[in-house]
Amino acid sequence: MPSLSITPIDRKLSGHAPCIYLFPQNTMKIFTTSAACLALMMAPLSLIKAATSMEDLEKMESWSYIHNVNYAPCDDADAKSFGCCGKPEDGKERCGPDNWIHINETTTTTCANVKGNQQSPINIQTVGTTLTPMDKADGTMSFSGHTCEAFIEFKEGTWEVVIPDTCTFQAKIGGTDYKLLQFHFHNAEHSINFSYMPLEVHLVHAKVDSPKDIAVLSVFLAPGASSTFFETLQANEAQADPDHPDLATKNKINAYDILPEDHSFWHYVGSLTTPPCQTEKGQSVNWYLFKTPNTLSYSQLYYFTSYFRDLPLSDNGRISRDTQDLVEGTTLFTFP
Repeated sequence: MPSLSITPIDRKLSGHAPCIYLFPQNTMKIFTTSAACLALMMAPLSLIKAATSMEDLEKMESWSYIHNVNYAPCDDADAKSFGCCGKPEDGKERCGPDNWIHINETTTTTCANVKGNQQSPINIQTVGTTLTPMDKADGTMSFSGHTCEAFIEFKEGTWEVVIPDTCTFQAKIGGTDYKLLQFHFHNAEHSINFSYMPLEVHLVHAKVDSPKDIAVLSVFLAPGASSTFFETLQANEAQADPDHPDLATKNKINAYDILPEDHSFWHYVGSLTTPPCQTEKGQSVNWYLFKTPNTLSYSQLYYFTSYFRDLPLSDNGRISRDTQDLVEGTTLFTFP
């Protein structure tokens, strides 16, 4: 039997099960799975200390940082996505992130992490390194739009809110206009100094005068105060008609309410984080990762992390690839 890792609140945990967490007031909790131990080990220490009850701590077990295993290569020549290998119950092989380059001839190129084709997500290293400052003219952001109805879509890999054409949200980044297409949720994909937040939300924009050019605004979500924005989304889902896959929100939303007040960010040019990684060769995906996370209550975080665990293509609660190495020629910017 493996040895127990006994961990007080001011130390990291072992990623191996079983492990013991010593809660304040000397309350002890034993976690029996590697997923739970690793989740607590990989989360920023401040998030562990923020837990105010054993119930909060238990909800953290659904946070997942386990490496996606390397499934058998996909042999479906007509495959378009990472679901191409079929679901396990269908008797077909699943196609994990390590095999995305094998999906078809296109992804052999578009999902390869090589010079001139930086893949996402990445680790943002801020300790022991110097990032490149971005000019104010290039990094200043402004946002426009109004509250409107959107559509909630439940997908095999994410939970998505689609913005209809009748509703316009626009971001101006360094003088370039982008239109918001949708936003969706993931277990955190990017890491900061190799630590992960529980969730990451991606606001996907297309350049107004060149729709193939994509900008993704990424917001990390951490435990803290309950979010009225997410209360609205959850209420919308509860009221929606389950017989319709595209569910109109019952309450109007302003998508940019999800952004933190502090618009400082890290920036790099990468890829989409799921196949086809690029919709076409040479596509640019401009990533803007806000440094300040927004907060959700532990219950709200659990709502999403437990949802991801039940997805048909989920591996230990994750459907995304691991962080990719920075390739030669990729610059990581900081603003301001």
